[in-house]
Amino acid sequence: MIPILIFLSIPPLASGGGYVLWSKGEKLELNNQNLKYPPPQSASTYAIGILAFFGVYAAQTPLFKLIVGPDANGTPSQSQPFPKTHHQKQQLGLFDPPKDIQALVKRMGPPVLVRCFAASVAFFIAGFAQTKYAIKKRNNGR
Repeated sequence: MIPILIFLSIPPLASGGGYVLWSKGEKLELNNQNLKYPPPQSASTYAIGILAFFGVYAAQTPLFKLIVGPDANGTPSQSQPFPKTHHQKQQLGLFDPPKDIQALVKRMGPPVLVRCFAASVAFFIAGFAQTKYAIKKRNNGR
């Protein structure tokens, strides 16, 4: 039952959190420019926001290995051939399933938290960049 609840609750929480952080970035730029309402958006302003999100997230991915460890992206190490089956992984000692929920959280916690933080920063900066570009575009159009 718990996996089903987690599966059903994560997408709304992630999208809602992304929207809130994007809005916080937007509001920061609006406050910097002493504006109450955001300027009209266009396809180019949305494209800037999306590119900023993916660019900021991609720029942070090399840090995953420094914070979590050498196999943070799920890539096999270069010294050993990567086993293809579950049985081969168990024979080589590469796969040790978690015994309880505490072991699962200990194993998955740091990588998930690092990626959540990276996505949060990316959403915030994307909202900021999109609004900054929209304001600049509106001011240049006058």
